[in-house]
Amino acid sequence: MIGLSISGVKRLQIASALILAVGAMASSFGIGVVIPVKLELMQSESYYALNTTLSTMGMMLILPMIGTLSEKLGMKNIAAIGVLLQLLARIGSIPVQTPMIFIFLQFIGNVGCGMYMTLPYSLISSLVQEKERT
Repeated sequence: MIGLSISGVKRLQIASALILAVGAMASSFGIGVVIPVKLELMQSESYYALNTTLSTMGMMLILPMIGTLSEKLGMKNIAAIGVLLQLLARIGSIPVQTPMIFIFLQFIGNVGCGMYMTLPYSLISSLVQEKERT
């Protein structure tokens, strides 16, 4: 449980980080529901495995780089860039009717998701000291 020694600002930041994490998961689940239908409409169901693999790879490729990028650009900027990148890629994929372009945009969207998905964990660890976590 979060102790009373945590200030109101820190509590708000922690709540924001948790909302961001839940938002990332909801976005991923939503996309997971929509992708099979979209691929079926493009008559490209056979690309589902490729899309799933590349989307996961996009997130996994960016995760190890977040620490270095956060040091250079700041955690908030990384989160903002990630949210914007994911939003633009997802919106950009709506009218696309070419399977490979659609899959590429899903890959880019998951790179963006990976950029802000790590933020809640690093933010909480920077806000709450180890003695406050126990």
